[in-house]
Amino acid sequence: MIRKLFAGAGMAVLWLLAPLASAQPQAASFDLVVRAPDPLKEILERNLELRRYREVTDLDDAEIARLIVLAEKDARELLATQGYFAPQVRISREPGTRPTLLVAVEPGRARASPRPASRSRATSPPAAMPRPCRSGKGSAPAGRCAPASPSRRPAGTARSRKPRGS
Repeated sequence: MIRKLFAGAGMAVLWLLAPLASAQPQAASFDLVVRAPDPLKEILERNLELRRYREVTDLDDAEIARLIVLAEKDARELLATQGYFAPQVRISREPGTRPTLLVAVEPGRARASPRPASRSRATSPPAAMPRPCRSGKGSAPAGRCAPASPSRRPAGTARSRKPRGS
C-alpha cells in the first residue's frame, strides 16, 4: 500500500515538473563576435563582461549602448594583461532582429611590462631621521634630545593610590 502511495506521489511530481523541463531556454539578447588574433580571441571570448549580459533578455538600446562603452575598457584591460598596452579596439553594433556586437581588435606590439626597476643600483640604508624633542620646539638631530622620562613628576613624589570605594 505504501509503495503505491509513493509511486503515485512520484508520478504527480514528474507530471508537474514536465513543463519546466521542456521549456525552451530564452534566446540571447545579442550575438557577440570577436575578431582578433587567435590567442587573444580566445581570451576575449571567454572573459569579456559582454558575454554575461547576452543572457539578459530585456535589454533596450540604451543599455546595449552603455555595455558597448564598458566593453571597450574591459577589452583594453584584458589585453594589457597579455602585454598589449596600446591596442586598437573597436566595438560596433550591427542591427537586426537580434543585434550583433562586433569586437574588432588590433593588438599592436606586445611589451613585457613597463620598465622594471634597476636592481644593479646599490641601496643605502635610510638616513637617521631626526626625532622630535619633548619640549615641542621642533625636531633635533638624533642624539641631541634628552631621553624621554617615564613620568613628568620629580623623583620621589610618586602619587599614592587609595583603594576605590573607601
